[in-house]
Amino acid sequence: MELPKWKIEELRARYELEPSIDDIFVEGEFDKRVVHKCLRESGDNRPVYTIDTVDITDKKLEDLGLTSGNKQRVIALSAELNLPDDTKVCLLIDKDYDHFLDIEYRFNGMRVTEGCDLISIMLNKEFVHEIVVDAARTSINDFEVFFCSLIRFLNQISATRITARTGSCPLALIDIVRCASLDSECVVLDVDDYLTRCFSASVGRDDLLEIRRRQTEWFEKISQYDPINTIRSHDFISALVWSIRKLGGSKKFSSPEVLAGIAILMSPKFHKEILRPLQ
Repeated sequence: MELPKWKIEELRARYELEPSIDDIFVEGEFDKRVVHKCLRESGDNRPVYTIDTVDITDKKLEDLGLTSGNKQRVIALSAELNLPDDTKVCLLIDKDYDHFLDIEYRFNGMRVTEGCDLISIMLNKEFVHEIVVDAARTSINDFEVFFCSLIRFLNQISATRITARTGSCPLALIDIVRCASLDSECVVLDVDDYLTRCFSASVGRDDLLEIRRRQTEWFEKISQYDPINTIRSHDFISALVWSIRKLGGSKKFSSPEVLAGIAILMSPKFHKEILRPLQ
């Protein structure tokens, strides 16, 4: 049985009457599970809710000039609650690429993840080695070379996404590994093929050349940053799954659902970083 959703007016009254309430709202179920597990690791029993427990209509999003999606609904709730400066309520959203696009949301209670999303903070050599080599038993002769190629591959994907957001061309959502290949043990993206697949339905040949130029500029820029601030975990997990399959790792670890579950289980190791925005 589906529970009734909170009305925004009900939440506003709830926090006005009981300012000590320290609810946490997140975008989705995966985020809820990660935050909940990390809170327990730190001895905290704060309640965590997904944004779909609140009734936020598409009309409300439209009135606020927001698009659809869970992140936009968290932002809408923050705007509508009009919480005081000292509120204990936290409304957590993914940073995504907002820091590259100079996008800021200034609402009391609004919190932003440390990395592109909640578990991007886990993207380091140790974590990748534990997944790909230790758990999946993938044989890699030079892990350093593999890891560097993986980061380059994922930054190319991120640069493409940012290019789409900074232009007027819609981005076709295709599986990021459709244009991937292995060069020895290096993960390689055929950038021209990927851009063609992403944009060719909406732009002409000359426009595609301009998109390629801008994508290269973004790639060079974001490559100077820590990967936690440039790579989304959804892309990260997809690339790991593909790498494990192609390099002959255990099939048990070659599904996104399994790796996402492992990430949740391992998240307490990073609980300080994951929870820092909520402090």
